[in-house]
Amino acid sequence: MHDKNCIDAASAERFVRTFANAQPSIFRFVQTLLPSVQDAEEVVQETSVVLWKKWSEYDPEKNFVTWACGVARLEVFRYLRGQPKVLHLSEDVLTHIADLALDEARQDSRQSDSMDALNACLGELSSKDSNLLTMRYRRGIAVVDIAEEVGLAKSTVFETLKKIRARLMRCVERRLKIAEGA
Repeated sequence: MHDKNCIDAASAERFVRTFANAQPSIFRFVQTLLPSVQDAEEVVQETSVVLWKKWSEYDPEKNFVTWACGVARLEVFRYLRGQPKVLHLSEDVLTHIADLALDEARQDSRQSDSMDALNACLGELSSKDSNLLTMRYRRGIAVVDIAEEVGLAKSTVFETLKKIRARLMRCVERRLKIAEGA
């Protein structure tokens, strides 16, 4: 007998990884709507249970944080309806705050995706290009000093760094388009 809610091990692992990456954004979203950290922790816990139950309904072409925050919003309102009426904010005001917080969560998710793409693209660089970037941006060495150290003209180092940055930008944009399903 096959249970449609049964999730295979690979899907379960994808859920755990996806949720773990998104949890800080979901928590920040929920925290903007609730009066205490403890309330937010409780709602995020309940949200995780609902997300797990609905995982088979999630469309991987869509942004997980956006979907999860939509579920979390409903959980916040459910939670607040069960609490004593201490808050003086109407549901309309909370909905507006939730919309603003969701925009912020989407932005956080896009920044995280961009950093993941950049790290992957950096990993594709040759050791020579990676070394130049490390010298310039991690160690903060001036271009003139890099040129002297590697035995190249200053203009060559400038031009090489410019080309590396352009390649990285194209690589990041390509990876983000692939991730968005465009």
